[in-house]
Parts: sequence; C-alpha cells; structure tokens
Amino acid sequence: MGRAFFNWAKEKMYVKDNPFESIKSKRNEKKSRILIEKDVRQRISEYLKENNPDFLPVCQLVFTSLIRPKEILMIRVGDVMLKEKCIRIPAENAKNHHERYAAINETLLDWMLGLHLEKFPTDYYLFGSDLKPNKRQCYNTKFRKEWDKVRNALKLPKEMQLYSFRDTGINGMLKNGIDPLTVMQHADHHDLSMTTRYANHIDKKLAERIFNNAPDF
Repeated sequence: MGRAFFNWAKEKMYVKDNPFESIKSKRNEKKSRILIEKDVRQRISEYLKENNPDFLPVCQLVFTSLIRPKEILMIRVGDVMLKEKCIRIPAENAKNHHERYAAINETLLDWMLGLHLEKFPTDYYLFGSDLKPNKRQCYNTKFRKEWDKVRNALKLPKEMQLYSFRDTGINGMLKNGIDPLTVMQHADHHDLSMTTRYANHIDKKLAERIFNNAPDF
C-alpha cells in the first residue's frame, strides 16, 4: 500500500524518492513439507490401526476433507452432518473466517456412524481429550505429538508433517482430474493461484507418467 502511494506521489512529482524502493519484497519461501505417497499412507494406516486407531481419522480428515488440524480440534458433534456427508466448519473456527462444509468420504462416514454420535450432546468435541467425543477439548499440541510418534516409529522424514496430508490431498485431487475451482472451494483457499501451487510439488512418478502417456510426435 505504501509503495503504491509513493509511486503515485513520485509520478506526480510530489516527492523525489520512494522510500519503499530500498525495501526488498518478501520472498515466497518454498514449503519444507513433502507429499506422502500412497505406499507410505498405507504403512501409516496399518500402523495406526494397530497402535492408535483413534488418531487415524484425524489423518484422514486432513487428507480427504482438507480440514486443517487446528480446525479439527474445534469440530463439535453438532457440526457433523451425516445425511449430507459433510462437516460444518463455522466461520469463527476457520482459518480464513469463512463458513464452509467439508465433504467426507465413505470411510469417514462409516467411522462416524460407528461412533453413534446421537448419544452425545451436540456441544461435545468430536476429538476430546481422549481423541473420542468428549466435553473436554483435546489440547492444542496433542495431534502434533501423536504424529511425531508415528513418524518416529516408521522412520519417516521430518519434512513429512501432519499438514502434509492436506498438501497431498489437494495435489492428488488436482492430478486425478477434479477441477481446480472445486478443489479451491473444498480447500478453503482465497483464489485459484493458491490452489494450483499445490500441483507443483515434486512428483516422483512424473517421468514414468509422461513416458507412458505422452502422445507420439
């Protein structure tokens, strides 16, 4: 805003110099997170089913429903809409302060049906202090600590973070042909440029995909 104003003032000769010209624009740092390939997701799923089944839906919600971990912490039983196959994210809980409805898949729907949510008050947290519906909210660092246990047990790289499931989900949806506008809305992005950035992650199978599918000359 200041840079634009002084450019205008300089053009009109109200000022001699633009003090903002000496300030370098902030670089867009490349994200340190990496994608979680399908074979690794399978290993994670198998590990959690055996060692911590209550944490597996958290990972699935980040990956499939593109709900941010902090937003998951605040989901209440009353936000779950089983008939509509979605979860309401109220504006006050959303990162971008926009209410949205995050879609769930059949796996998550079956898990939620198995919880028998009708037994719980609607103001209970979906992931309470014990990662089950509870009136006490799960503490802020719980998800990160549980993910660290998984990553250490499976010897996964530190760049493979819980939030990487969201990156991977967005990337996979784009690569699988879901139109960018739909993905943008599902991911709660401000614009398409933010969404399409997720297609720029290093794709280990890119060369193989081009080799097998590129048209002949």
